[in-house]
Amino acid sequence: MLGLLINITIETMVSNKRLKEFMVAEELDDEAIERTPQKSLKNKLIESYKADFSWEDPANSISDSQHSSSGEMEKICGNVSVRGQIAYVPQQAWIQNMSLRDNICFGQPYNKILFNKIIEACALRPDLEILPDGDMTEIGEKGINLSGGQKARISLARAIYHNSDIYFFDDPLSAVDSHVGKHIFINVLGPKGLLKNKTRILVTHSVTFLPNADKIIVMDKGEIFEQGNYDELIKQNGKLAELIAVANEDTTPSQSSKSPSPKLIKKQLQTFDEEEDSDEYDEPELPVGGDADINLADISVERKLSTISNLAKNRRNSSFRSSASSLQKETIKSQGPEKLIQKEKIESGRVKVGVYMEYIEAASYLFMSSYIFFYIVYQGIMSGRNFWLSEWADDNDPSQKITEPKMTSNQRLAVYAALGGLETIVMAFGLLCLAFGGLKASKNLHSPVLIRILQAPMSFFDTTPVGRILNRLTKDIEVVDMRLPMNFRYFAKCLTQVAFTLLIICITTPIFTAVIIPLAAVYIISLVRRVF
Repeated sequence: MLGLLINITIETMVSNKRLKEFMVAEELDDEAIERTPQKSLKNKLIESYKADFSWEDPANSISDSQHSSSGEMEKICGNVSVRGQIAYVPQQAWIQNMSLRDNICFGQPYNKILFNKIIEACALRPDLEILPDGDMTEIGEKGINLSGGQKARISLARAIYHNSDIYFFDDPLSAVDSHVGKHIFINVLGPKGLLKNKTRILVTHSVTFLPNADKIIVMDKGEIFEQGNYDELIKQNGKLAELIAVANEDTTPSQSSKSPSPKLIKKQLQTFDEEEDSDEYDEPELPVGGDADINLADISVERKLSTISNLAKNRRNSSFRSSASSLQKETIKSQGPEKLIQKEKIESGRVKVGVYMEYIEAASYLFMSSYIFFYIVYQGIMSGRNFWLSEWADDNDPSQKITEPKMTSNQRLAVYAALGGLETIVMAFGLLCLAFGGLKASKNLHSPVLIRILQAPMSFFDTTPVGRILNRLTKDIEVVDMRLPMNFRYFAKCLTQVAFTLLIICITTPIFTAVIIPLAAVYIISLVRRVF
């Protein structure tokens, strides 16, 4: 019990230290930024006056500049006011274990027209066609069954769906291919995109789409070098012109076909604008403010002449889209969305005997039987020591009228001490057997699980949350290491104590044997029936 007390004390101290570090951590000031609703498009949505902020890593200064306007950085001095609702699209997408539709809607009511329009704009339609359940396909923990580009586009679609006033984009196009990035820029970020009436602040290391930006700010290590529109900065022949020149020099002929120069992009975008103007219908756009359902009844979700639609056409014509697979897919869809991550089964009630037998087998029958043997010997010595103490007390009892004791007090004390020492030695050997058995059981139960996990296919991790795996290898193993040996020890203790108590009673009172034997037989039979 002393060792257990020390272990619990250490765990309490560690937990207390962690809680203190978390509870006393500094919090961001909610009033550092003045937030007011957007009243008019003519008002400045983000305004900073003599504001200074601090951040640790200068390499992330560009991304941190967005955090300064959203209240995620420590403000040293000055005033910052934000008018309207902010949506932030991080570089590392955050995906939950739910369906693709729920990841995009994220608690908002499902609007089919708006949803389909955003799916098209974010180039997610081909992905929905190859997913088993379309937009109802369950996404694994942290988007484990999605590619980086798919996660980035889902994160972008979620921000668009919430119809905010201000959008912060932390280089979302870096995770997608060049042709997909062009499609997203044209249909989402560009002057003809869904967010053309919104305030868009894009952080990027690419110079490809800069000609279409209203204002460009060139930063390096937290310092602003240049700011202005594209034509003005090119005429200055400064930092931006150097970056474009370096990008053009590093671009190979094969790469240039995928990542064209800014001038070529500008020309292509102008061509696209002309094609869009000649279409039979106008490009749909998000409402400027208010509810996302406003003025969406007449919006068409069809799209023409896009690279992504050609890609979807090619995929439909591929051998993967065979008639057999289509039939199988229809059958699966008719049965409803397939559950990717099954709910964990938890059993409650009495622990089965087979569980204890598996533990005893893992711990070795030799160690566990040796422990029971040593505990029986220990209980016998303890009973003998108590009997010896009783005899010693009877020798000194005046009512017994014993003229001369059988043994002297020193002899009685020596035998009593010898029995106590032997009892300690036997108990030590028994506990050693139990400890070695528990150690062996822990290895035999933990190692196969770890080996199976290391050799598991990737599909296993798609359908099994990481937290569930950690619980099996930590919390459950701790229960096996701590609780089962203790339960086995209490079982041996109670069993031997009851057995020796009944034995002593039967020896001292023989008539009790006629009663205890039938009662014990009835109890054992009922116990066996209840357990097995």
